[in-house]
Amino acid sequence: MPQHTLVSLFGAVFVAIAFTVCDYLLLDDIIPNLGPSWAAYDLLKAVVALCVAAAIVASIYADGQAVRRADAPDVARPGPVLLSHVLASLFVLLFLISPTAFNWLGSEDNVVEYLSALFGVVGAAFFAGVVLAAWHLPDGSPNRRLTLVFAALCALALFLLGMEEISWGQRLFGFGTPESFTANRQGEVNLHNFFTTPIHTVYRLGSWAVLILLPFLVTFGPRFRLFDTFHNFLPPRWIAAMSAPVACFNYNTWPFFPTQVVVLSSLLMMAVFWRQALRDRQRTAALTFFAALILMLFAQTTFLVLGDRFVRHWDVTEYQEFFMAFGLAAVGWAAWARVRERHVARDMTTSPRF
Repeated sequence: MPQHTLVSLFGAVFVAIAFTVCDYLLLDDIIPNLGPSWAAYDLLKAVVALCVAAAIVASIYADGQAVRRADAPDVARPGPVLLSHVLASLFVLLFLISPTAFNWLGSEDNVVEYLSALFGVVGAAFFAGVVLAAWHLPDGSPNRRLTLVFAALCALALFLLGMEEISWGQRLFGFGTPESFTANRQGEVNLHNFFTTPIHTVYRLGSWAVLILLPFLVTFGPRFRLFDTFHNFLPPRWIAAMSAPVACFNYNTWPFFPTQVVVLSSLLMMAVFWRQALRDRQRTAALTFFAALILMLFAQTTFLVLGDRFVRHWDVTEYQEFFMAFGLAAVGWAAWARVRERHVARDMTTSPRF
């Protein structure tokens, strides 16, 4: 039983609730949408966040050591990781050179938003591919029905996320807003702007859990039975390195306690990935996770120190959503490749030999 992991996660939730109550009392907001502050309360929050992050990472690692499994293979897909890191570095440099250009590129109906929508639809297509691949597996195949249902739900979720990003093509095709949608925050044909901040918060925390926390749990943590059940959908560890920008592209959400836990725990996780790769003499993996660690430190420090240069203090979150969509599309691709490999292997073993 992963006692340390469960205790640390429940403790993190309890502390997060406590700080949320304090934020409401002191800042009059449950989810502060502000830039960072360096008052005594904020420094205390950062120190506690570091302690919580260290506890989460240490407990997962400790429980995993008790049931040590074979080490994970080397990073298999350096291409997507390199692309993600290069894009993140270029985005940070663009911000340093011209905050106005950074704002323009991430504004509505521009490159970053359309790519975020595109990756959502691409991810949905990959999960639809999982459905098709699993459909052709024999009825007695392990977890076949669960794979079909879960992949279909993932495909639907990513398609909705992609289309919501561009308000279902409202500005592309120029159709008006029905009266039932005029009450949302931007008066557009989308659902998420009825409850913008809570929905975006759930989306960001959920994406981080899938893209960074889950690969760390799978690699270093205890054995959960659900891991065997959902084996086809577990993201490989290169997804964590690729998704490092998800944790550090923030500014306006920094006062929110879970954001600080996400950033600090992700830094520690990248350090553990890097250390383990060095110990296992996996040069590509070590270089990949070291690059992710440096990128996170560079990006997060830049945004926190120079965040007052943003044209809109939430500009950086548009880029964060881009990397979330990119990472989730990669998760869909990994699941599709894994199920497809099973399908090909089955065909090879059942096909007649001459």
